[in-house]
Amino acid sequence: MDEAKRQRNIKQAEDLLVGYIRERRKPLAEMALETLVEMEPGHPRLAEYRTWVADLDQDIERQSQIVSDVSAVRDALASGDLDAARNSLGKLRTRDPSSGIVASLTAELEEEERGIEEGEDIERRKQRFDALLETGEANAAEAELEALAQTSIPRVTLDFLRKRLDEARKDLAAKAELATLESVFRQHLKGRNWQRAREVAHAVGEQFNGTARAAEMFNEVTRVESEHRRRESVRQGIAALDNYIAKGQRAEAELTLQVLRRLDVDSQQLDAYERWISKL
Repeated sequence: MDEAKRQRNIKQAEDLLVGYIRERRKPLAEMALETLVEMEPGHPRLAEYRTWVADLDQDIERQSQIVSDVSAVRDALASGDLDAARNSLGKLRTRDPSSGIVASLTAELEEEERGIEEGEDIERRKQRFDALLETGEANAAEAELEALAQTSIPRVTLDFLRKRLDEARKDLAAKAELATLESVFRQHLKGRNWQRAREVAHAVGEQFNGTARAAEMFNEVTRVESEHRRRESVRQGIAALDNYIAKGQRAEAELTLQVLRRLDVDSQQLDAYERWISKL
């Protein structure tokens, strides 16, 4: 065999050896190394190649650990166990700090963390939104809703919350209107304007159909008016009784006393009047 061909064969054997080493195919690398030794016992890189082949077991084990760590990180991310993902990623970063998979998994972990943080923020804002609606703070609730709109909250959830806000505003407006009518109603009661008070109760019945408030207001007008008329009757009856007694008109006084007893006037007061009448 001429020298040129022998050198070409040596080069091919060396290239195969390096390829097997890079591919971590130890049995083939050992065979290629033996071939190279047979072809060129004095090859200047034999010692280096022997070291590389000898180190393949350790490197294969390292690669196995790397694969295991990658799998552990992915499994932890899939199950939502971020603490376990961080722990496995730390091991992977120690074994293979410059690997692209480390950067990729780090990005995935950070994205998961951001997702969890955003989810917690969304839940907090939804709870504040509910609390503000409960206390009637519609404007503050709307501010929380606008903040939620900037997150990844599902559109259907956002639309539902907007509907709740609209309903709350309508409810607040209705309560304000009812409060205004209540105030006018009280003013008419205080002024003993019974007809106007009944008109307000009627308006409440028309605007707030389905509630019992109108009926309650009508009943209150009737009760307050009846109580007022009774007090007026008692006052007028007492005044008339005093006048009849002062004038000595016994028959009129006795009749007025009977009327007052039917009006549930204090019995002790009427008994005193009865004694005065008996002396007429």
